Amino acid sequence: MGRAADKLIRAKTASEAAAEGSVEYLLILEATTYDLAILDVRDLSNITRVGAIDTSNSSTYHFTVDGDYVYVAERTNDKISQWDVSDLTTPVSVASYTNASTTAGINEILSVEIDTDSGVLMAGGRTNQWIASLTITAPEAFTLTDRINDGNWLQWNSNSEIDTVNKIYYTSTGGSSLGNIAAIDYSDPTAIFKASHYRNSGFITRPGDLSLDATTDTLYICCENRDNLVAIDVSNPASMSVKSSLSGFNRPVGLALDIDRELAFVSSRDGDQIHSIDISNPASMSILDSWGVADDSTFDFPHDIVLDTVRELAFVTALGGGKMFIIDYSTPTALSLDSTTTAVIPRQYMGKLR
Repeated sequence: MGRAADKLIRAKTASEAAAEGSVEYLLILEATTYDLAILDVRDLSNITRVGAIDTSNSSTYHFTVDGDYVYVAERTNDKISQWDVSDLTTPVSVASYTNASTTAGINEILSVEIDTDSGVLMAGGRTNQWIASLTITAPEAFTLTDRINDGNWLQWNSNSEIDTVNKIYYTSTGGSSLGNIAAIDYSDPTAIFKASHYRNSGFITRPGDLSLDATTDTLYICCENRDNLVAIDVSNPASMSVKSSLSGFNRPVGLALDIDRELAFVSSRDGDQIHSIDISNPASMSILDSWGVADDSTFDFPHDIVLDTVRELAFVTALGGGKMFIIDYSTPTALSLDSTTTAVIPRQYMGKLR
């Protein structure tokens, strides 16, 4: 499993590649309203808030996108809600699944990912340490299919990544002092199981954001309490291992990959910096440049990162500064500021909508 050639069903056309890498609209959790605001970022000189998903009750914790649908993990509501965003100015709630049971539900849900080819949602939560599969039974309907619990290896489940080719859902788990990576096989969504887990406190403590490079079978992980970026070999999800670990960060929390350019970007929360990293050889990563508070005093508490790989821009939320920064990485060894926006005061979670 996991060879690069197996994953490339056919070559992408130039237009397909551009559409996949470009960012026109962002979803971003708003600090003032706790709405998922929709930002139009096509014109960087005029970034505007065009609409919002209002889940209420400060419940939004994570979300995943499938075309005109957004699935939102509502932690305090024990719910996944589905929203139609075909009209960006007026998102509409169209379906939801709610089950607060600590033994059979999705209580205190923290993460959700979608496999559009299989019509499967994978989700994880904190209370009772669970992972669940939900099957999309109609365009606007989904229901719980299976759920597993493991108090030793499925704690928190607050960050996740999905491999839709090999049908593996990766989740980073653990509290402030421990941490591990679990690989959940959902090839049969009615009978999901933990294929493996990896724990090594020398490398992984309080793992955070995850990002998968399927071309090299590498899962990258920010580890907040180890101040490092770890590259995990997932060529065999049943037996994961560390390829390398790169230090030089200060509470890394955000992570994004530009796979075509063999680059990773990491935000150091307490270091108030964003870093560009050479991942051309996952076994020997290196920091190319760092940009941050020394360049702009309001670049405070950076968190989430979304890349526009066509325009070579990194959108970064600065929670302490109350704004979003757009960083030009066209020269990865010399990051520079393109612009900033206060169209939305960001809280924590951000992702590409279109």
